[in-house]
Amino acid sequence: ISAKDSFMIGKVGDSEINKDQKVKIPLLSIEGLPDFLQKLIIECEQVYGTHRDLWAGAFIASTALAIGQSYQVIGKYDNASVLWMALVAPSGMGKTEPLSIAFKPFHKIDSEKIKEFEQRLSEYETVKAMSKKERSEAGITQTPEIPICVQHILSDSTPEAVIQANKNNIRGINIVRDELHGWLLDIGRYSKSGEVQNWLSAWSQSPMTVNRKGSSPIKIEHPFINITGGLQPE
Repeated sequence: ISAKDSFMIGKVGDSEINKDQKVKIPLLSIEGLPDFLQKLIIECEQVYGTHRDLWAGAFIASTALAIGQSYQVIGKYDNASVLWMALVAPSGMGKTEPLSIAFKPFHKIDSEKIKEFEQRLSEYETVKAMSKKERSEAGITQTPEIPICVQHILSDSTPEAVIQANKNNIRGINIVRDELHGWLLDIGRYSKSGEVQNWLSAWSQSPMTVNRKGSSPIKIEHPFINITGGLQPE
């Protein structure tokens, strides 16, 4: 909602919004951002004809992922750039393009990493299927390590898969959804115990441990899981 627009507000606890009260919302300030990023945000707004705040929010969110756990703000509390960002706007306002463009570099990296993982997994399974004699004849003296898939972006994943992805990429991962409402509906779909509490722990970077039957425990001392997406006002 831009400075020239307005919306209805009511006091907290009111059972009904006072339709006579309106407030104008100023643009999200971008003056503190690097010059090149300010220019990029303004240019995207003009080229795509969509609200500047959507572009600013998307680029800030993708920057938070890029920083990851490489830097921390150290004060009374130590904080990494964990950021949950909702781009709130009615349907048809153009929330998808900013998210797509801002996170495009990470999608490209992930595509390359997944191809590399698939190749290494194929090689691992080939060696694993060999007999001792075949390995000896091929000059293979050690059993190869199980490859891991390093990702930055997730969309639809179980809670266990999210934590495993964060363990594989401890610098940080980002859940990106065009519609965050879908992510909210997914809470409790896979597990009825403690999922909300786990998300709160992830937000505060408290240690997280997942124990599931048939698999090894997964423990992360300092989780880094960002969440970004669009959300309609209602």
